[in-house]
Amino acid sequence: MTHRWSLFVVGCLFTACPRPVSPGYGRWRGEQEKVACVEALNRSDAASADRACKLGLEFTPDDADLWVNLGLVRELQTRNAEAYDCFVKAIHLRPDSYQAFNNLALLDQGRGNFKAAETHFSAALTILPDFNEARLNLGALLVKARRRSEAREAFEVVAHVNPRLTAPHKWLAFLALEDHAPDVAATELEVASRLDADDLEVWSNLGLAYLGLARFADAAAAYRACLSLAPGTVSCQLGLVQANNRSAAMPPDVTPPSRRP
Repeated sequence: MTHRWSLFVVGCLFTACPRPVSPGYGRWRGEQEKVACVEALNRSDAASADRACKLGLEFTPDDADLWVNLGLVRELQTRNAEAYDCFVKAIHLRPDSYQAFNNLALLDQGRGNFKAAETHFSAALTILPDFNEARLNLGALLVKARRRSEAREAFEVVAHVNPRLTAPHKWLAFLALEDHAPDVAATELEVASRLDADDLEVWSNLGLAYLGLARFADAAAAYRACLSLAPGTVSCQLGLVQANNRSAAMPPDVTPPSRRP
Protein backbone atom coordinates (compact mmCIF):
# COMPACT_ATOMS: atom_id res chain seq x y z
CA MET A 1 0.00 0.00 0.00
CA THR A 2 2.87 2.32 0.91
CA HIS A 3 4.66 1.48 -2.32
CA ARG A 4 1.65 2.30 -4.47
CA TRP A 5 1.14 5.63 -2.69
CA SER A 6 4.76 6.62 -3.20
CA LEU A 7 4.47 5.87 -6.92
CA PHE A 8 1.52 8.24 -7.14
CA VAL A 9 3.52 10.97 -5.39
CA VAL A 10 6.42 10.51 -7.77
CA GLY A 11 4.02 10.70 -10.70
CA CYS A 12 2.76 14.07 -9.52
CA LEU A 13 6.30 15.37 -9.36
CA PHE A 14 6.75 14.84 -13.10
CA THR A 15 3.24 15.64 -14.36
CA ALA A 16 0.83 18.52 -13.72
CA CYS A 17 -1.39 17.52 -10.82
CA PRO A 18 -5.05 18.56 -11.19
CA ARG A 19 -5.88 21.92 -9.63
CA PRO A 20 -9.26 23.46 -9.01
CA VAL A 21 -10.38 25.74 -11.87
CA SER A 22 -10.48 29.35 -10.70
CA PRO A 23 -13.78 31.23 -11.08
CA GLY A 24 -12.02 33.75 -13.29
CA TYR A 25 -10.83 31.07 -15.69
CA GLY A 26 -14.26 29.48 -15.83
CA ARG A 27 -15.91 32.81 -16.61
CA TRP A 28 -13.32 33.52 -19.30
CA ARG A 29 -13.87 30.15 -20.94
CA GLY A 30 -17.62 30.62 -20.80
CA GLU A 31 -17.24 33.95 -22.61
CA GLN A 32 -15.05 32.33 -25.24
CA GLU A 33 -17.64 29.68 -25.97
CA LYS A 34 -20.43 32.27 -25.98
CA VAL A 35 -18.63 34.18 -28.74
CA ALA A 36 -18.10 30.95 -30.66
CA CYS A 37 -21.78 30.10 -30.29
CA VAL A 38 -22.88 33.50 -31.64
CA GLU A 39 -20.49 33.23 -34.58
CA ALA A 40 -21.84 29.77 -35.42
CA LEU A 41 -25.43 31.04 -35.13
CA ASN A 42 -24.61 33.84 -37.57
CA ARG A 43 -23.44 31.14 -40.00
CA SER A 44 -26.59 29.04 -39.27
CA ASP A 45 -24.20 26.27 -38.18
CA ALA A 46 -26.44 24.58 -35.63
CA ALA A 47 -24.03 21.76 -34.75
CA SER A 48 -21.12 24.09 -33.91
CA ALA A 49 -23.38 26.51 -32.07
CA ASP A 50 -24.88 23.67 -30.05
CA ARG A 51 -21.45 22.40 -29.05
CA ALA A 52 -20.14 25.86 -28.10
CA CYS A 53 -23.22 26.83 -26.10
CA LYS A 54 -23.33 23.59 -24.13
CA LEU A 55 -19.61 23.77 -23.35
CA GLY A 56 -19.98 27.39 -22.30
CA LEU A 57 -22.77 26.42 -19.93
CA GLU A 58 -20.52 23.79 -18.35
CA PHE A 59 -18.23 26.65 -17.31
CA THR A 60 -20.92 29.26 -16.58
CA PRO A 61 -24.31 27.60 -16.03
CA ASP A 62 -25.70 30.86 -14.65
CA ASP A 63 -25.02 32.86 -17.83
CA ALA A 64 -28.45 34.00 -19.06
CA ASP A 65 -27.10 35.05 -22.45
CA LEU A 66 -25.82 31.55 -23.10
CA TRP A 67 -29.27 30.15 -22.31
CA VAL A 68 -30.79 32.63 -24.78
CA ASN A 69 -28.26 31.56 -27.40
CA LEU A 70 -28.97 27.88 -26.73
CA GLY A 71 -32.65 28.65 -27.19
CA LEU A 72 -31.86 30.15 -30.60
CA VAL A 73 -29.90 27.01 -31.45
CA ARG A 74 -32.89 24.88 -30.53
CA GLU A 75 -35.10 27.04 -32.75
CA LEU A 76 -32.64 26.54 -35.59
CA GLN A 77 -32.99 22.82 -34.96
CA THR A 78 -36.82 23.19 -34.90
CA ARG A 79 -36.87 21.98 -31.30
CA ASN A 80 -39.16 24.80 -30.21
CA ALA A 81 -40.37 23.28 -26.95
CA GLU A 82 -36.78 23.04 -25.74
CA ALA A 83 -36.11 26.55 -27.04
CA TYR A 84 -39.01 27.84 -24.95
CA ASP A 85 -37.54 26.22 -21.84
CA CYS A 86 -34.16 27.81 -22.53
CA PHE A 87 -35.69 31.30 -22.72
CA VAL A 88 -37.65 30.69 -19.51
CA LYS A 89 -34.40 29.59 -17.82
CA ALA A 90 -32.69 32.78 -19.02
CA ILE A 91 -35.45 34.92 -17.50
CA HIS A 92 -35.22 32.96 -14.25
CA LEU A 93 -31.50 33.73 -14.07
CA ARG A 94 -31.86 37.35 -15.22
CA PRO A 95 -35.36 38.82 -15.11
CA ASP A 96 -34.25 41.79 -17.22
CA SER A 97 -33.33 39.64 -20.22
CA TYR A 98 -35.33 41.54 -22.83
CA GLN A 99 -34.03 39.29 -25.61
CA ALA A 100 -35.43 36.24 -23.84
CA PHE A 101 -38.84 37.90 -23.48
CA ASN A 102 -38.85 38.86 -27.17
CA ASN A 103 -37.94 35.32 -28.22
CA LEU A 104 -40.59 33.84 -25.94
CA ALA A 105 -43.15 36.14 -27.54
CA LEU A 106 -42.21 35.01 -31.04
CA LEU A 107 -42.67 31.37 -30.00
CA ASP A 108 -45.99 32.26 -28.37
CA GLN A 109 -47.09 33.91 -31.59
CA GLY A 110 -46.05 30.85 -33.58
CA ARG A 111 -48.23 28.74 -31.29
CA GLY A 112 -51.18 31.07 -31.83
CA ASN A 113 -51.07 32.32 -28.23
CA PHE A 114 -51.35 36.01 -29.13
CA LYS A 115 -52.23 37.17 -25.61
CA ALA A 116 -49.04 35.66 -24.16
CA ALA A 117 -47.05 37.05 -27.10
CA GLU A 118 -48.31 40.57 -26.42
CA THR A 119 -47.50 40.17 -22.72
CA HIS A 120 -43.93 39.07 -23.45
CA PHE A 121 -43.30 41.73 -26.13
CA SER A 122 -44.55 44.33 -23.66
CA ALA A 123 -42.28 42.92 -20.94
CA ALA A 124 -39.28 43.28 -23.25
CA LEU A 125 -40.22 46.90 -23.94
CA THR A 126 -40.73 47.64 -20.26
CA ILE A 127 -37.12 46.59 -19.70
CA LEU A 128 -35.78 48.41 -22.78
CA PRO A 129 -38.20 50.88 -24.40
CA ASP A 130 -35.76 51.43 -27.29
CA PHE A 131 -35.78 47.73 -28.23
CA ASN A 132 -36.88 48.32 -31.82
CA GLU A 133 -37.12 44.65 -32.77
CA ALA A 134 -39.65 43.94 -30.01
CA ARG A 135 -41.70 47.04 -30.85
CA LEU A 136 -41.80 46.11 -34.53
CA ASN A 137 -42.85 42.58 -33.57
CA LEU A 138 -45.54 43.97 -31.28
CA GLY A 139 -46.77 46.25 -34.06
CA ALA A 140 -46.99 43.32 -36.48
CA LEU A 141 -48.95 41.36 -33.87
CA LEU A 142 -51.34 44.28 -33.42
CA VAL A 143 -51.87 44.45 -37.19
CA LYS A 144 -52.94 40.80 -37.14
CA ALA A 145 -55.28 41.58 -34.26
CA ARG A 146 -56.80 44.43 -36.31
CA ARG A 147 -55.74 46.94 -33.66
CA ARG A 148 -54.55 49.31 -36.33
CA SER A 149 -54.21 52.55 -34.38
CA GLU A 150 -52.05 50.86 -31.73
CA ALA A 151 -49.97 49.22 -34.45
CA ARG A 152 -49.48 52.53 -36.23
CA GLU A 153 -48.36 54.14 -32.99
CA ALA A 154 -45.80 51.35 -32.44
CA PHE A 155 -44.33 51.81 -35.92
CA GLU A 156 -44.23 55.59 -35.55
CA VAL A 157 -42.28 55.22 -32.30
CA VAL A 158 -39.71 52.97 -34.00
CA ALA A 159 -39.35 55.42 -36.90
CA HIS A 160 -38.77 58.20 -34.37
CA VAL A 161 -36.25 56.24 -32.29
CA ASN A 162 -34.25 55.00 -35.28
CA PRO A 163 -34.86 57.11 -38.42
CA ARG A 164 -32.53 54.87 -40.44
CA LEU A 165 -34.73 51.78 -40.21
CA THR A 166 -36.74 50.90 -43.30
CA ALA A 167 -39.18 48.47 -41.65
CA PRO A 168 -41.43 50.95 -39.78
CA HIS A 169 -41.96 53.01 -42.93
CA LYS A 170 -42.90 49.88 -44.88
CA TRP A 171 -45.42 48.93 -42.20
CA LEU A 172 -46.89 52.44 -42.08
CA ALA A 173 -47.21 52.37 -45.87
CA PHE A 174 -48.93 48.98 -45.70
CA LEU A 175 -51.50 50.36 -43.26
CA ALA A 176 -52.00 53.46 -45.41
CA LEU A 177 -52.59 51.40 -48.55
CA GLU A 178 -55.17 49.31 -46.67
CA ASP A 179 -56.81 52.55 -45.53
CA HIS A 180 -56.94 53.79 -49.15
CA ALA A 181 -54.53 56.62 -48.37
CA PRO A 182 -52.00 56.40 -51.24
CA ASP A 183 -50.59 59.85 -50.46
CA VAL A 184 -49.52 58.73 -46.97
CA ALA A 185 -48.21 55.44 -48.35
CA ALA A 186 -46.18 57.24 -51.03
CA THR A 187 -44.60 59.54 -48.45
CA GLU A 188 -43.55 56.62 -46.24
CA LEU A 189 -42.25 54.57 -49.18
CA GLU A 190 -40.28 57.49 -50.58
CA VAL A 191 -38.48 57.65 -47.25
CA ALA A 192 -37.95 53.88 -47.32
CA SER A 193 -36.56 54.01 -50.88
CA ARG A 194 -33.95 56.54 -49.80
CA LEU A 195 -32.98 54.38 -46.84
CA ASP A 196 -32.71 51.17 -48.87
CA ALA A 197 -32.74 51.52 -52.64
CA ASP A 198 -32.32 47.75 -53.04
CA ASP A 199 -35.58 46.78 -51.36
CA LEU A 200 -37.77 45.19 -54.01
CA GLU A 201 -40.94 45.41 -51.92
CA VAL A 202 -40.51 49.14 -51.40
CA TRP A 203 -40.40 49.87 -55.15
CA SER A 204 -43.31 47.55 -55.91
CA ASN A 205 -45.54 49.16 -53.29
CA LEU A 206 -44.37 52.65 -54.22
CA GLY A 207 -45.51 51.99 -57.78
CA LEU A 208 -48.88 50.92 -56.39
CA ALA A 209 -49.17 54.09 -54.30
CA TYR A 210 -48.31 56.27 -57.30
CA LEU A 211 -50.96 54.50 -59.38
CA GLY A 212 -53.47 55.41 -56.68
CA LEU A 213 -52.41 59.05 -57.01
CA ALA A 214 -52.59 58.94 -60.83
CA ARG A 215 -48.86 59.71 -60.94
CA PHE A 216 -48.32 57.27 -63.74
CA ALA A 217 -44.85 58.37 -64.84
CA ASP A 218 -43.61 58.04 -61.25
CA ALA A 219 -45.32 54.65 -60.96
CA ALA A 220 -43.55 53.47 -64.11
CA ALA A 221 -40.21 54.67 -62.73
CA ALA A 222 -40.83 52.79 -59.47
CA TYR A 223 -41.71 49.59 -61.31
CA ARG A 224 -38.62 49.93 -63.51
CA ALA A 225 -36.52 50.25 -60.34
CA CYS A 226 -38.16 47.08 -59.07
CA LEU A 227 -37.41 45.24 -62.30
CA SER A 228 -33.81 46.42 -62.33
CA LEU A 229 -33.40 44.54 -59.04
CA ALA A 230 -35.36 41.43 -60.07
CA PRO A 231 -36.23 41.38 -63.79
CA GLY A 232 -38.65 38.47 -63.47
CA THR A 233 -40.94 40.03 -60.86
CA VAL A 234 -44.41 39.52 -62.34
CA SER A 235 -46.18 42.09 -60.14
CA CYS A 236 -43.77 44.80 -61.24
CA GLN A 237 -44.01 43.76 -64.90
CA LEU A 238 -47.80 44.03 -64.75
CA GLY A 239 -47.60 47.28 -62.80
CA LEU A 240 -45.31 48.82 -65.41
CA VAL A 241 -47.69 47.84 -68.21
CA GLN A 242 -50.61 49.33 -66.28
CA ALA A 243 -48.73 52.57 -65.54
CA ASN A 244 -47.71 53.02 -69.17
CA ASN A 245 -51.21 52.22 -70.49
CA ARG A 246 -52.93 54.60 -68.09
CA SER A 247 -50.40 57.33 -68.79
CA ALA A 248 -50.92 56.96 -72.54
CA ALA A 249 -54.70 57.11 -72.11
CA MET A 250 -54.64 60.50 -70.37
CA PRO A 251 -54.88 63.73 -72.36
CA PRO A 252 -51.56 65.61 -72.28
CA ASP A 253 -53.05 68.64 -70.50
CA VAL A 254 -54.22 66.60 -67.49
CA THR A 255 -51.20 64.37 -67.03
CA PRO A 256 -49.98 64.84 -63.44
CA PRO A 257 -46.49 66.27 -63.07
CA SER A 258 -43.82 63.66 -62.48
CA ARG A 259 -41.26 63.88 -59.73
CA ARG A 260 -38.69 61.40 -58.56
CA PRO A 261 -39.02 60.04 -55.00
